Amino acid sequence: MRISCWVIAFLAFFEHVGSAQNVDKTTLEIEIGATTLPPYMVRWFEREIADFSKKNSEVSISTTALSAPIRPFSSNIQDLPRLPDNIIGIQTLAGGEVDYLISQDLIVPLDDFIPDHDFEVGAFNENAWKSVTRNGKKWGVPILLDTKVLFYDPKAFEAAGLMAPPKTWDEFLEYIEKLTLDLNGDGATDQWGVWMPPSIGLEAFLWRALDRQHNIQYAPGGIVNFNQPQIRKNLQFIRDLMESPYTNKGAGASFGRPVGQKNSAMMIINNYIQHLPLLVNPMMTLLRDSKYKVAHLPSNADPVTGTGNRIYLAIRKSTPEKERASWEFLKWMSRPDISLHTAWFGFPARNDIRERKDVQRMLSRGVQNYDILLEAAGRAREADVQFENKSLSALRRPVDMFFSGRSDLDATIASMTKIGSELLITETKSVDTDDLL
Repeated sequence: MRISCWVIAFLAFFEHVGSAQNVDKTTLEIEIGATTLPPYMVRWFEREIADFSKKNSEVSISTTALSAPIRPFSSNIQDLPRLPDNIIGIQTLAGGEVDYLISQDLIVPLDDFIPDHDFEVGAFNENAWKSVTRNGKKWGVPILLDTKVLFYDPKAFEAAGLMAPPKTWDEFLEYIEKLTLDLNGDGATDQWGVWMPPSIGLEAFLWRALDRQHNIQYAPGGIVNFNQPQIRKNLQFIRDLMESPYTNKGAGASFGRPVGQKNSAMMIINNYIQHLPLLVNPMMTLLRDSKYKVAHLPSNADPVTGTGNRIYLAIRKSTPEKERASWEFLKWMSRPDISLHTAWFGFPARNDIRERKDVQRMLSRGVQNYDILLEAAGRAREADVQFENKSLSALRRPVDMFFSGRSDLDATIASMTKIGSELLITETKSVDTDDLL
């Protein structure tokens, strides 16, 4: 009888402990928003969540909108029917999402948790912080960075008598002409100078990159003005490039093919966050084949580039306990020994990850001059105005019409100025222009 009583008491104790543990669990809701995550990255993120939960049993994590696509590229974060309760995924192509979340007092600065001996600000690409720094405070942890660079085939270059990648856009134009070949004289191109993958807004990005290289201000004195000589010249340059017979604009991936077999000698593409097989396949080729090289985008002025897609995780304002638990997860997702997803052909925001032995082994089998990808992120320069995230869609409509030959330059400039002026008015209603990057 005594033994039975002890057993009952023992079981009752553990039932009480188990109930107490369930009551004390902090529930987090995790969302990675507006990233259009490809399936392999969704699975990677889910695995990281599962591993974090195993090591932090006191925290239970639920997810929302962790799939692709999460929302249309052209919509703003404020258009979502609801935001997650604790961790918000942000993409900062133009910075509008950060500004909105701050203006609505929805997120807390990382400075509330720093210094932290498990988190080193200096371990990250310094440029990565610019997109989420406002009023001297950091509002999100960098997870993924993206920018455009130039990949090239040294074998095709050697055959054309070219020993190094083009440094300027003038050289670039000379190169693509020399590298375009009709080997059998049948009038069909066997090798193009450059492949410009369609459907990723590459033309609009290159136009903005050219503007950044010339340090053009879109709203000098607070007044939107796209009718500037250098802007007009840059827009026309991109249109001429897209209409050039030396540019392959087709949907079929032509970079990475053998020389003279409907290949392209160069390719301009973003290094990360690919969700189309059209883009993933050539990037995987680069990752696995060391005969290709990477170079910075050419420049006739400052050797900089525009910002690509940057993904951050931010902490939503809630309770001190949940904010602290959210911070622990952000540290987990940005730790130096984080797992790498299957198609890791870009670079994370941490500089020291490339020093890992597993990463070094991977890089030794892939594209040469890989460090240029890291340098390119450090060269990114943002615009003088953000125009909210919606501007990326709104301004692309008129410029894409121009690049495709459906609109003339004057009409395009007029349309861009009208759209930009309307967006700047909207922007300044909620964000102090002194705070804009």
